[in-house]
Amino acid sequence: MSLPDPAELITLRAAAALLRVSHPTIRRWISQRRLSEYRVGASPRVDRREVRGLIVLVSPRQEMQR
Repeated sequence: MSLPDPAELITLRAAAALLRVSHPTIRRWISQRRLSEYRVGASPRVDRREVRGLIVLVSPRQEMQR
């Protein structure tokens, strides 16, 4: 497994804001191994690409038909 690009690592709070969930939710997902945690110094970070991978399409947008 290769390390992510350091420019793609974001804070847990930034990840929470991106996904519109709470900071504890991000922590829980890390402990459940849904997200990988990296350290930059003493600061925990997650890979932005991995976070974006948690965004899923629920249903396609349909144009209104008249």
